[in-house]
Amino acid sequence: MKVLKVALLLLLFLQVTSCKKPENRSCWKGAGSSISKIIVLPDFQQMEIHQRLKIELIQDSVSYMEVIAGENLVNFIDWKVVDGKLEIWNRNKCPFLRYKNDELTLKIHFSALSKLIYWGSELLTSKDTIQTNHLDVLMNDGAGDLDLTVLANSINVVNPHGFSNISLGGTCGFLRLDIDGYGRFDARQMQVTDSISLMYASNGISYLSANQVKLKAELSSTGDIWYYGQPSVIEKIRYSSGDLIQK
Repeated sequence: MKVLKVALLLLLFLQVTSCKKPENRSCWKGAGSSISKIIVLPDFQQMEIHQRLKIELIQDSVSYMEVIAGENLVNFIDWKVVDGKLEIWNRNKCPFLRYKNDELTLKIHFSALSKLIYWGSELLTSKDTIQTNHLDVLMNDGAGDLDLTVLANSINVVNPHGFSNISLGGTCGFLRLDIDGYGRFDARQMQVTDSISLMYASNGISYLSANQVKLKAELSSTGDIWYYGQPSVIEKIRYSSGDLIQK
């Protein structure tokens, strides 16, 4: 009797899955051979990128996206541009069965960038220096890491939650970092020319170059910030054991 029940359940499962359209049976397909697909994009100045995508940002004179992935994955990258913002999703199902996250890469070419919202779980990096007047970065509840080189008048980076490691290089006049959760940053390669503002509620150690600039820090957790150089002015508020430590 038990064998009969198992056989009936298996038969029902096969009937249900066989009735699905091929695109809805994607969990049973592998990634396929790696290919490259070019998607031409309208111009945009902002990006919002969702999970399970490895990203490389490339400043260019034209806007397009190169998708590098298995042939059964490339057509399930969804995107839209609304009011100057590019938003991207990975709609592929069952990644744990079909592919590793780092096997799906997007190379995003753009002419201008003022805001980046990242929900991702993979590395987001820039190929070369991104030049802009002001850049806002929001690491939104993800665990993906960020590695950017930027030339800007001002940069604002916020990590409200998550486990992101944020690496910044380049040059800017004003740098603001608001890091909560388990996020950490390394801005030793970022040359700031005027002032730095820090709000730090992480329990990890972060790193900063702060030579001959105004340095303002509010520390509200156990994590320390190691700074290199000699700031012209230091303003510090501590609510816990975390501290600014000169190296």
